[in-house]
Amino acid sequence: MAKTLILYASKYGATEKYAKWLAENIHGDLKKTAAVTKEDLAAYECIIFGGALYAGRVNGIKKLTANWDTFKQKKVALFLVGMAPPPNQGAIDSLPAAIKDHAGVFYLRGAVDYEKMGFFTRLLMKAITKEPKSIDFTEEKALTPLIEYVTQWS
Repeated sequence: MAKTLILYASKYGATEKYAKWLAENIHGDLKKTAAVTKEDLAAYECIIFGGALYAGRVNGIKKLTANWDTFKQKKVALFLVGMAPPPNQGAIDSLPAAIKDHAGVFYLRGAVDYEKMGFFTRLLMKAITKEPKSIDFTEEKALTPLIEYVTQWS
């Protein structure tokens, strides 16, 4: 498989969990968006970006949009992680057209871990999700369509 970077932004851990599973399955390098430079991006033929959805926005997406000139020259896939059941077409539709037209986009169901949240975030999430306790919808097999997509890059 081509040299692949799995780039992710995770606030509460679900996106990181998916990114690590993905790295194990496709033998890609794993980096947080905050730790990657433009020079790092240049070293890869393929980049997979993962970010969680918070209030309709993708965590870490600025790294992707700010470096789009570099990304668009590569094979790119995105995985978005959120609480809504798949498919979350609204989240996918909210991405810039240039990204949607160039990249494979996948939606994965995440988790709510109230222990990791601050007071106000916890109150907001309980109101939105109607879940009184932490819940985890992550499962490694949800990555199968994404893995099948990127293994065709070879």
